[in-house]
Amino acid sequence: MQDGGLMSITAYVQRHLADEQMTGETPIAVAEELRDYAGKSLKQAAVIRRKVKEMSKELRLTLGDIEAMSHLGNYYASKILGATQLHLFEKSNDRKNKTSAVRHLLDAQKHWEKYAAVAGSQYRPQLLARTRVLDWKATLDDVKKDVEIARASE
Repeated sequence: MQDGGLMSITAYVQRHLADEQMTGETPIAVAEELRDYAGKSLKQAAVIRRKVKEMSKELRLTLGDIEAMSHLGNYYASKILGATQLHLFEKSNDRKNKTSAVRHLLDAQKHWEKYAAVAGSQYRPQLLARTRVLDWKATLDDVKKDVEIARASE
């Protein structure tokens, strides 16, 4: 977003490779922040699940939503890191970046699978205006394509 204070992956990689000072919040920092929030949310949801003896339907579903959004946050954190590493590889040809990109995108895939399991247990696939049919499990095929793209890049 323009004037949002966030660096694009392209700008980050360009500055990183030129060893220039970063301006704005880097994609790495965004990913770390997402992971931090997701981790805290998952821990707190687990604490509530352990402490509440008789859980209402509303609380059970709310905790499920918190867990689903936490897995989604972890997915995006890993995807951002994977995309950043892949772009670093494309610009530097350093194979370590490609290996790192694939690893992060495989992590993203695992997080999507957790997200799909939780969200899919609470909601049915639905028709949305912008994304058409949202089916978490069917979208996994697209998530897997990210890994294939990274592995095939040269």
